[in-house]
Amino acid sequence: MKILPKFIRSTLYAIGASVAVITIATLVMDQPQNRINERYEAHKLTLNHLSQLEASFRKHLIALQEITLLQQSQSVSKYRKARDDLQSILRQLEGQLPEDPTLINLQNIYQTLDRQITPLLTLPPNTPEWQQQYREANLSITHLSQAIDNLNNRVQQSLLQTHEAQVELEENYQILIQMVSLIVLGLFILQVLRTLLPIIQSIQVLKVGAEKIGSGDFSYRLALHTQDEIEELSHTFNQMGTRLMEFYQSLENQVEARTLELTQTNQTLHRQIQEREAAQAAVRSVQALLNNVINGIADPLFVKDEQHRFILINDAYCQMIGLERGALLGKSDYDFFPKEEADIFWEKDELVLNSGIPHENEEVLTDTQGQTCFISTKKSLAHDASGNKILIGVVRDITSRKQTEEEVRRSEAELQQKTAFLQETLRELQKTQAQLIQSEKMSSLGQLVAGVAHEINNPVNFVYGNLRYVQDYMQDLSNLLSFYQLEYPNPTPTMQEAISGIDLNFVLTDLSCILSSMQLGTDRIREIVKSLRNFSRLDEAELKTVDIHEGLDSALLLLCHRLEKDSNQTMIDVMQNYGTLPPVECYPAALNQVFMHLLTNAIDALEEGMERSPTRNQNIEARSPMITIQTEVSGPGWVRIRVTDNGPGIPPEVQSRIFDPFFTTKPVGKGSGMGLAVSYQLIVDKHGGRLQCKTQPGQGTTFILEIPTEQNPIIRGRL
Repeated sequence: MKILPKFIRSTLYAIGASVAVITIATLVMDQPQNRINERYEAHKLTLNHLSQLEASFRKHLIALQEITLLQQSQSVSKYRKARDDLQSILRQLEGQLPEDPTLINLQNIYQTLDRQITPLLTLPPNTPEWQQQYREANLSITHLSQAIDNLNNRVQQSLLQTHEAQVELEENYQILIQMVSLIVLGLFILQVLRTLLPIIQSIQVLKVGAEKIGSGDFSYRLALHTQDEIEELSHTFNQMGTRLMEFYQSLENQVEARTLELTQTNQTLHRQIQEREAAQAAVRSVQALLNNVINGIADPLFVKDEQHRFILINDAYCQMIGLERGALLGKSDYDFFPKEEADIFWEKDELVLNSGIPHENEEVLTDTQGQTCFISTKKSLAHDASGNKILIGVVRDITSRKQTEEEVRRSEAELQQKTAFLQETLRELQKTQAQLIQSEKMSSLGQLVAGVAHEINNPVNFVYGNLRYVQDYMQDLSNLLSFYQLEYPNPTPTMQEAISGIDLNFVLTDLSCILSSMQLGTDRIREIVKSLRNFSRLDEAELKTVDIHEGLDSALLLLCHRLEKDSNQTMIDVMQNYGTLPPVECYPAALNQVFMHLLTNAIDALEEGMERSPTRNQNIEARSPMITIQTEVSGPGWVRIRVTDNGPGIPPEVQSRIFDPFFTTKPVGKGSGMGLAVSYQLIVDKHGGRLQCKTQPGQGTTFILEIPTEQNPIIRGRL
């Protein structure tokens, strides 16, 4: 029989015996267990009824107290319901505990209590008889409560005893199960040993046979007759011994043949080794020659593999780095260069290795002594005999060239600084020259204007002062003639002829008109003289607080001859949008000079626009020339003056130069190029203000002037 069926049969025998023993033990223990469980459940039900009895008894007492003590007649129905519930529970307990003395005693006490309560419901309360019945009822209630407690304690004790019996029975059952398990385990072990011992003995025989075969005794054979798999295994083992013997004989023959072949191969290898040694000697000779050639090169030279490791370097490179050749070979740049420099070297090496394109660049190198130098490295790609990529680099020290270049750059920088200083000095000289020229011109012009104004003012004042008397005299003469005509209405023919000859009435009427025209002319001359004096302001060269509008009006009055054209020319309109400005602390003469320059430029731009033909400049629309003057307060302590014209504007290519001295776009003889430059200097430098220009070709130009209402003490002290 096979091993597996033997083992299965033994196992089934053991399992069957185990099931039989466990079944018998279970049947033996089930009946006591069921009885104990039924008794336990009965006691639990009795305890539940006792709990209900206690609850119903409390409701019974509460209802009775409400009837007897609180005189609540509506609680009678509650009392009767509680009494019915109590009686129903007692009947249930009587069915569970038949002929129980404690329960019988409890029923008797309750019947006595019920009889005692009936008079309490019918007798008048608080009478002696009622009180006697109430005390007896209380005593019965106490006895009934004690009887319920005694019954509850006895039932709980019975429940505890039943539980202890149940636990004891469970322990006995566990002991029985353990004993049965031990018996079953012993039977199973015996059956297994009965089955496995022959197998173990057969395996030991197989082990001995394996040791014999392992020691080289291929003639050893097994003789097992177990009629199972072990016997089949012994037959297979014997066949294996036979085959091993045959294989061993074949292997000996092959070893002899292989030995002969290896001997021949060894002789061939010996000849090849001799040839290789000769070739290596030649290579060493060539390599020595190559090293001498490389070391003879003055420039540092190195060769790296694909892992960026040095595989060849010359003496010049070792001298540049400051390390021996043995310390460099097989290492990378990161082993002796700072990381920042090694990163750059690695990146350039990768570029050549990946692209194959030669690359030359300038780098910074720090040697082992910490000294920095500038190098120019030319790297190219090559391949060794095995086809591997190698990087060849030739280094040249360019520190001296870099130092020379740095000296040249430093010299150029110093030269540029000197050039810039000279240019700035030139600009300052030009500004100073322009200021001196303009100051001298304005000083001369101011003196001339002041002198002319003074010379004109004297005779004009003489005429202006006598005109009133002439008018009075003429009025007196006219009145006298009127009186004369009234007194002598019929003059002589000679007098009539003289009156007709001079047209006396016309003379009297026209004389009044002539005097009025003379008065108007002298007033006009006085205003012009006043404007000339305000413009020149030779007596106001220092800081003063003035009205800005007066300076603007004076400049407009002096330029009225350019604004009011002949009948054949277009008149330039002036729009004065004056705001409410506070008095401004300034240099009046300088500020009037700025107003004159800005208005003159605006008039020149408008005249230039009127002279151009619309067919030549389509961007300039046909519109009336106009100058707009706007004043306003731009912020706390600042005033703003805008002078806007609708002329052709300023071309973009010259907008950045309009404030440069001597720069002008006007024809020769018409402009000096100093007006805006001087105006910028007077506003920005002298008054600490701002002057800017906003223009758009074809749309016009606006000059925005901003000055503080009070001058800065620093500027006041500087100027």
